[in-house]
Amino acid sequence: MPGKNLCLVVTLVRHAETDQNAQVPRVLQGQSDSPINSCGMKQAESLAWRLKKESFDHIYTSDLLRAKQTAHEIAKRHPTTPLSKDYRLREQDLGDLTGLPWPQAKLILKEEDRSFDDHIAEKGEGNREFKDRVVDLYTDLIAYHLVQPHQQLLQAVSTDSLGNSSVNGDERAGSSTPGQADGREKPAANGSTDSVRSSRTPRMRQINVLLVTHGGWIQRMMEHLIEELNFQLDCDLLNGFPKNTAVYRFVINKVFKPDGDYEWEGRVKLMNCVAHLAGMAKRETPNASPAVSRTSSPAQSPVMLRKARMANGSNASGLAFNRKGFPQIFYQHKMGGIAPPQPAPTERMKTLGW
Repeated sequence: MPGKNLCLVVTLVRHAETDQNAQVPRVLQGQSDSPINSCGMKQAESLAWRLKKESFDHIYTSDLLRAKQTAHEIAKRHPTTPLSKDYRLREQDLGDLTGLPWPQAKLILKEEDRSFDDHIAEKGEGNREFKDRVVDLYTDLIAYHLVQPHQQLLQAVSTDSLGNSSVNGDERAGSSTPGQADGREKPAANGSTDSVRSSRTPRMRQINVLLVTHGGWIQRMMEHLIEELNFQLDCDLLNGFPKNTAVYRFVINKVFKPDGDYEWEGRVKLMNCVAHLAGMAKRETPNASPAVSRTSSPAQSPVMLRKARMANGSNASGLAFNRKGFPQIFYQHKMGGIAPPQPAPTERMKTLGW
């Protein structure tokens, strides 16, 4: 079995709840700069608690307020980690539909006799433009946190093992076209491959990055990874819209081959997970009067609470519950959509979006 070097871990989270998120019917938030609400603050605190043991090398956030507030709550537990804003992490610009309830937006589209996508392509940010923005940030992320450190490692190994002897320009670390270089050093004149194999032994330090962004942005990123780059799935494929503070994660491994060569491998490890909100759900008391003590009233016993959840199907936190009264937040049945991709031939950095 070839060994693996886990080089890059990228965690994506959606911002916490805002008043617009909580409204029924649904409101099109777009790039409106709304803050998180009191429930959202509790969600952000629960998310921060979940991520407190992660060793993030960098935190990036959308420059919209709801994302910044969520990111700052997480950053409190990572005081030495750099925190940067990037406008490319913003939600899609919905133009004049921003802030409208969905039924009102549908009336406008009906009057114009055109689709939602056609309308925002003219009045806001079209799907192609939005996706290009997402992919642009991903490309920079890979370049800065994976390609550059990897090239520096190869350069250091090459200098050490070859004694500063010259190597082919395409193989030299720091090549101007990393997407075209296959990463193979030329064997020595005597045909020995020892130097080639020794250059594969050193391993990159794992880099851990956090992105705090928006639901539409995360959807576009997952589509890019799974549909276009053929990242393999190590979790259930959850196609639903990302929940508030939902956690997604993908990793990139350097896989070593028996002959001393290597290839890159991308894997999606987690999708739309809000397990950290389970504690919030348990702390909520559905249909309870603030004046009634939980300990003094038989109606507030755990058994009665569970029966109430079974009867109502949800509680004040908005979470759905199953027949046994437990939150349905850990798993979701596949509802069609993208089929799990088959492993495709890996072409170096091209498989990472180059």
